[in-house]
Amino acid sequence: MDFFDLHTAYLIMGSLYFTMPVAVWLALRHHRSPAVHAWCGGGLLFGLGLTMLSQRNHWPAWMTFELANLFIHLGQLARVQALRLELQRPLSWPVVFGLPVGFLGIYELGLQSAPPDTLAYGFSLVCMAAYFAWISRLSLRIAREQRLISAYWLGAIYLPMLVLVTLHGSRVLLGLSESGPLHSDWGSVTIALVGNLTAVIGNTSFLGLYLERAAQRQLISAREQARTAENARLGQEIGQLERLRSMGLVTTNVIHELSQPLTNIQLLAEHAELDARQRPHDSVALREHVGQILQQSRHAAQVLQRVRHFIAPRQTQRQILSLQQVNTQVQALLGDWLRSERVVLEWPAASTPVYVMGDEVHLSQVLVNLYRNAVEATAGQAERRIRVQISALGQQAQMLVRDNGPGLSPEALERVAQERSFFSTPADAKGLGVGLLICQKIVAQHQGQLRLYNHPNGGAVAELNLPLA
Repeated sequence: MDFFDLHTAYLIMGSLYFTMPVAVWLALRHHRSPAVHAWCGGGLLFGLGLTMLSQRNHWPAWMTFELANLFIHLGQLARVQALRLELQRPLSWPVVFGLPVGFLGIYELGLQSAPPDTLAYGFSLVCMAAYFAWISRLSLRIAREQRLISAYWLGAIYLPMLVLVTLHGSRVLLGLSESGPLHSDWGSVTIALVGNLTAVIGNTSFLGLYLERAAQRQLISAREQARTAENARLGQEIGQLERLRSMGLVTTNVIHELSQPLTNIQLLAEHAELDARQRPHDSVALREHVGQILQQSRHAAQVLQRVRHFIAPRQTQRQILSLQQVNTQVQALLGDWLRSERVVLEWPAASTPVYVMGDEVHLSQVLVNLYRNAVEATAGQAERRIRVQISALGQQAQMLVRDNGPGLSPEALERVAQERSFFSTPADAKGLGVGLLICQKIVAQHQGQLRLYNHPNGGAVAELNLPLA
């Protein structure tokens, strides 16, 4: 096969193994790792060995035999190490240093055998086949574990070289082909041609590993950003739906709260109209009726304002408040209702005021719900009593509202513990539980805590704890 010059073919292959690794190394300047350095360095060593091999008739024998084959061996070993680094299973240092020494020793023995060069050349072909099989296997493993199409290409391109080198080595060892890579027969020529193709596709596929990984990371990042944006949007929608759902549940409470001041306004207006007819010149009584109407109107407006604030949350408007004063105002607002329910209210006066930092309207809403919950819990008792206690404990202001009802049932205690609902008796679930859920949210906004439990002597206790101002 004189028409094909193997010296030139190996020189071209050596040049490709010089230029392609350099191109890969430059292209991966932002992704350089020990695996990249090992792959590109191995390519340079392999290219240097092939270049020496192509000059066998012009350079000294020790360069084109021992040194050339050693560089080829080291180049393939470096590429194996690069792929094992990609799998995070690198070869140990004894293996890395031991394999070249073993190869060189066996190769030297082959050169001293008869017929000359046959065993050395056959051994080098066996080693090359082993490296091609090793690289192909590692590449396919990367492809399976990391799902990289480029790794499949890298593994596939070395399989033809494995088959060709195995067949050619077998023919050489059996005496069917001449010994030496530069003898022009079909095996050597085919290996040279496919080797050039492997140099291009192999390096391109290794470059594809990193480019494909970068594309995967960008895709994952885009998905995460889209998922985060979608979760934020859904969170806002769910929050709004939850507020609307809660508004539907608290409608009964809202109507109940508004019914009292509106009824009082109607009664006061009728009394004012009657007094105006019977005593047209008694302006003092008329002013008293008008003042009461205004007070009840403000109460109704505050209820509506609280509802509006719950639908559209705002920054809490906090100020230093006396917890006793807030409690006094709530008792005044609930006075008529408490008397109509025949509930005895016990509230020992505190020696010193207890101040907290909070929103007066929001805290009033909490206390209104605590009182209503306690009043309804005493339903059915011969004597209905509620005991209120306000004190300062350490850095906390504490308010206890205790009723003399039957206390929390085991089922209710479990629901309270799991925060699925928040009411004192199952009967209270029709409206008060939702009110206390809102109270729990308000108290949490004030960095406080609201607890429900049974008193050892009977009845349920609502414990409100808030930071002292």
